[in-house]
Amino acid sequence: MGRAPRRIGADLTYHVTIRGNRRAPIFMDDQDRRKFLSLLDDVGRSHGWEGWAWCLMSNHVHLCLTTPQPNLSSGMRDIFGQYARFFNWKNTLDAHLFGSRFHSVDVTSDEHLTTVIRYVAQNPVRAGLVDSALAWEWSSLHSVLKPSLRDGFIKPDRVLALFHDRPVHAVALLRQLIVLPSPSDEELIPQSTPNTRAVAQALPARRAAAVLLDRGLTIATVARSTGVSRGAIRAWQQNGFAADQRRR
Repeated sequence: MGRAPRRIGADLTYHVTIRGNRRAPIFMDDQDRRKFLSLLDDVGRSHGWEGWAWCLMSNHVHLCLTTPQPNLSSGMRDIFGQYARFFNWKNTLDAHLFGSRFHSVDVTSDEHLTTVIRYVAQNPVRAGLVDSALAWEWSSLHSVLKPSLRDGFIKPDRVLALFHDRPVHAVALLRQLIVLPSPSDEELIPQSTPNTRAVAQALPARRAAAVLLDRGLTIATVARSTGVSRGAIRAWQQNGFAADQRRR
């Protein structure tokens, strides 16, 4: 099945995700995580990116960033390529670390951006790993709430300015936002786009299939959009889509 076209341009904001091959771990220890963040900092700086959020999970990564120049693909190639070489060297492996190309979804408004920031911070909560987003160490949320923490990719003042022009109020509003119930999958998908590919790229395949079927699409259409076979989608329907929630 052919790849969906990716919109690349100047001054665009993206929610980017990438997963390990066959959902295998891409971080084995804190050294791996620090190496990835160092690459994110270096490449983001050299490409002039403006970072909004990041979260490192065991087998996938979430990033939210703005690209002043149309260089998203080249930057991601540098980050993920260099990290994969480091990971394989460190662990004496010779295999594909990532399962496929990265996914990117356009962030279309400030409201959408704050939703993505909340979603990225709450990803460990949605996965059942922690009870609060504040309890997950490997998230940019901490460097925004405590700017004394070094994070070259995130500019805390820019993130906080989305919530209030006074930092003390912005911090309070951001804290309030992240303790709300996790945002739904539908909140991440701009309602103005009819392209079902946006859903397939924004969410894991099983969750995307559930959302698209709820929208009234046929199994055949959902299969084309997600790249999953019709038989697998029917099996998910029979077994219940919720079975995959905690594997996110």
